[in-house]
Amino acid sequence: MGVEKLNKTLVCVIGSVRGGDRAHWSLVEQVLRPLQADLAVLVGFREKLGSSVLLSHATHVWRVPEARGWNALLDELVPRWKSVNRSLLRDNVWGGVVPGGGRGLPLKGSGAIIFSLRLVLLGYLDALRGHHYHAVVLTRSDHLYGCAHPRLPISEGVIHIPEGEDYWGGVTDRHAVFAFASRAKALRVLPWLVENDSAAIGNPEQAMWKYLAAQQLWIERFPRPMVVVMQQGDANRWGTTTTEPMPGACGADAAWLKYSSEYVLMAGTCNLTMEPCPSHAQTATANFLRWCDRQRTFNASSPLRGCGLKLRATH
Repeated sequence: MGVEKLNKTLVCVIGSVRGGDRAHWSLVEQVLRPLQADLAVLVGFREKLGSSVLLSHATHVWRVPEARGWNALLDELVPRWKSVNRSLLRDNVWGGVVPGGGRGLPLKGSGAIIFSLRLVLLGYLDALRGHHYHAVVLTRSDHLYGCAHPRLPISEGVIHIPEGEDYWGGVTDRHAVFAFASRAKALRVLPWLVENDSAAIGNPEQAMWKYLAAQQLWIERFPRPMVVVMQQGDANRWGTTTTEPMPGACGADAAWLKYSSEYVLMAGTCNLTMEPCPSHAQTATANFLRWCDRQRTFNASSPLRGCGLKLRATH
């Protein structure tokens, strides 16, 4: 019992509750249960969890104050952020803040929000009493898991990040696994960014890459078992909407993909169908399916990672 307690994993879901029950149940069935993990949910005070799947399975429910543009929260977390050259306050990296304060529109994207939430989470983790965790899984509520999350070897100085969604030489900021003892190194991105931001950092993914390198955290990649999903008609902070329903989930309660490329990777990891929904036969997934067909013709004996399982007969 003592060993089990020391090896306990805490899954931390941060940010707005999105994705719907299909995604949330997949977190329970494919992450919490296989890892025998506790769940912590960090959301805004205005977020209504009600009788949600996440609330019913959460060991910890933590709240973060939200302010228009998030400026007030950054003032509290890292007061020196106001010393950042205003010309560096740009979309994506500083997404969510209002340059100069006031009543202007917030910058597009969610970089400042992402990094602020990590710092708030660190405060809650540092304040934990009566719980002893060995590993932390940092993730978001709109991930749908196509198969069980792997149990990864945990050690200080190493951070595990799924393959894909890195964007222009960065590393994805949507999911990470690290030792509880390494939590400060994994989560203190915002103070580092305030002191080290430059125009050469083009997005949060590049900021994460540079930050982790500065902390000397070794990045280990693992096959992607998840994809970000949206409910039909949802919009993100860039104003864009859903792309296509997830293959194999084409009914009235379809899970809509936010990034088709993520599904290609998840399908390869979890051996899922690449057959697109009939109503979306000309989508990115359909185009990749045709590429898989051609590759199988010339490489019939070699498995094609990322092509997934076919519903139709293969060549």
